[in-house]
Amino acid sequence: MPTNSNRHRYDVAAAGSVLRSIVPDPDALRSIGSLVADVCQRASDAAPNCWEVTLQKDALRVNVGQVAVFSIDKSHVFLCTEPIRSRPRNLLSYWSRRGQAVYPAVPVPSVALRFVHTRTVTLERDIHRALLRFVDQAAAWKSSSPWKTAHSPAVIDFFNSLCSRSVCQPAYWDAGDLESDDKLEPAQGDLSEEDLVPSRDVEKAAVAFVTKRYRDFGYKVRSTEADKIGYDLHCSRRGEVRHVEVKGRALDGNVVILTRGEWERAQRDDRWFLAIVSRANSEMAVLLEWAGAEIPKRFRIDPIAFRVALRSDEDESE
Repeated sequence: MPTNSNRHRYDVAAAGSVLRSIVPDPDALRSIGSLVADVCQRASDAAPNCWEVTLQKDALRVNVGQVAVFSIDKSHVFLCTEPIRSRPRNLLSYWSRRGQAVYPAVPVPSVALRFVHTRTVTLERDIHRALLRFVDQAAAWKSSSPWKTAHSPAVIDFFNSLCSRSVCQPAYWDAGDLESDDKLEPAQGDLSEEDLVPSRDVEKAAVAFVTKRYRDFGYKVRSTEADKIGYDLHCSRRGEVRHVEVKGRALDGNVVILTRGEWERAQRDDRWFLAIVSRANSEMAVLLEWAGAEIPKRFRIDPIAFRVALRSDEDESE
């Protein structure tokens, strides 16, 4: 429910006031609004549930799938795009490493740009096209936004009015069922049998889904499931290697179980990734992926079982 602290997310007038305080220049704000509308429309066309916008008191972020593709604060604009043929001029910063990804969750060549607000007024077409192509990639890797409850619908309504656009809200918002994903999952700490021992069908479907996704993006994929080395798939592409541990869930992947070997591998292997496939054995399967180093930051890690072995006579005498 809207409160005084987040009223700007739902009230169009309040959203406009916050956005004008972040971007005082009216021409820059209109250009930014048009760019946001383009990104949201492209994301919606790719996957209607994959995106959201979050308005804070001092920043705006547009997330597609699992990553931020566009954001603004009071000093600059950030874009993540596919590679651009030549480095644009007049940037605050430009990150690019040949063939490398800005985000591990979207493992495709990409670049990150930062520039002042007013530069959006004359943004080059190749940057605009590269941004929208990256939106397609982000939507392809995760077709459902993990941050649905942070969506700020007033931003879309405000920019539609400011820029004479007609971008729709994300499909989940129109459906009015923001809590549906949470209802499908047991509460953390109250684990079901499916959490502890996923069915073999779910596991196989998850591995097949991740294998296909990586191969679609040009990786060579080899199964290491039988080797019991802390990950399921060895994925390689042009010198890049990923060790991917796959976890399948029949419902949503809020909770997964890592074995001791998997967790130890995650901590020492900088190529280790956790791939969680929700609704793995359905047509609505969704992939969520994290680098091993991100696990402690993104997940609460709880010990849930202990190995209890009968002591020997020698142990008992100590």
